Amino acid sequence: DNSMRILFFSSTSLMQALALLCLLLVTGSLAYTKDSHGIIQLTPQNWNEVVMDPNFDVIVEFYSPYCSYCQELEPIWNELGDSFKHEDSVLICKIDASVKENAIPGHPIRGVPTIKLFPAKKKDQPVVFQDHRTLNLFVEFIMSNVDHPINIPLHYKSQPIPGNTGSPVKELVGLNFKKVAEDITHDVLINFYAPWCPWSQRLAPTWEELASRLDGSPTVTVARFDGTANEVAGLHLHAYPTIALYRANDNDIRYYRDGHRTVDALMNFLKENAAIPFINPETGEIHHPKEGEPKDHALDVPELTDETFEDVYRNDKNVLVLFYAPWCEHSQEMFETWEQVALEYKNIDSVHVVQMDASKAQKPGISVFPTVKLFPAGADNRNAYPNGIICKGKELSRKNIASFVAENAKRTPQEEILKRTGSADQWAQHKSDDSTLGQTLILAKEDL
Repeated sequence: DNSMRILFFSSTSLMQALALLCLLLVTGSLAYTKDSHGIIQLTPQNWNEVVMDPNFDVIVEFYSPYCSYCQELEPIWNELGDSFKHEDSVLICKIDASVKENAIPGHPIRGVPTIKLFPAKKKDQPVVFQDHRTLNLFVEFIMSNVDHPINIPLHYKSQPIPGNTGSPVKELVGLNFKKVAEDITHDVLINFYAPWCPWSQRLAPTWEELASRLDGSPTVTVARFDGTANEVAGLHLHAYPTIALYRANDNDIRYYRDGHRTVDALMNFLKENAAIPFINPETGEIHHPKEGEPKDHALDVPELTDETFEDVYRNDKNVLVLFYAPWCEHSQEMFETWEQVALEYKNIDSVHVVQMDASKAQKPGISVFPTVKLFPAGADNRNAYPNGIICKGKELSRKNIASFVAENAKRTPQEEILKRTGSADQWAQHKSDDSTLGQTLILAKEDL
């Protein structure tokens, strides 16, 4: 049948055709070659076929062979090519921008080296590299901006962890950086420096003096980090020296941007930005309360012991007691609330707010922490409730505790006498007195 033509391939020709097809699928083009480091030399002739190919994420170095910075970058760029040599979706390229004929329309170059990444799906939105030109930072930059997933191992350089240097300044290197800087119990002030930088050299004695003034502080660490000899994942330094405070509790980073790098200026920066206060606002003296650590009791609340526990039965007032254990997480969460409760009842003569470390005491017989009890006023009420009235079934919030007291507090003996013997005017005056139980509590449940 003349309408049908059958082509016969030899086995050798078929293998050659398949190999060519595979090469086209992998490279997307035969218009370029890679050098021994896997780097493609670009020209205006192959620019569109290579850079604009949507199958590839492409990073391009615009360079000049006469530029000293480009010459310094060359071995690093070769290392980058070696790292991505077997990564099919990323192309490492370069183009000689010193040749006028190599100008690429739409991409004017004002300085070399200039490095741009053209994502596979966003060719019209190239990303410019604006960091220190190191291998790991190039790899991080590529991994953060490519459209195709890649997996390239990173190896960050670090000096050995130093021993005791005899200096009050903590020496950080790549290997110990995160352990020290991200310690949430300390505010860590770090000087990122370069040994060759004159501004870093000028700051060095000031940094030693600052560390000496804060030496021994359990909440502040003054440290330094040689950014030229060490690397940390995610750490991008744009200038030396860079001063940054890694705050306790949340690791929020705050940068010192004042041009006056004096000890006093740096101390003021710490006063304003440290997460854990270390300056006494009254005296201005350095002190170091570890406010970032959990409390082991409520502050400014009277403490009961086995020896004073009987006072709750002898007291004429309603006694509100928090039984806690200092190691109990739920007790620790309760301490701030209890401080507020004590403050609210401070001027209420009929209620006495106290606390007791029941993990050390025997008499109350408490095994669940925290526990809140009210021992009502008056001998008859104490006899009726020898173990007190427990607050249960509700969250121990300020509002619920106030409702609990309102429902269970009793008149004091003095109030009972006034109720029985006083005139109506005297009782009305008593109920309007802010310092009485009648005004703040019992009125919430009944008309006295």
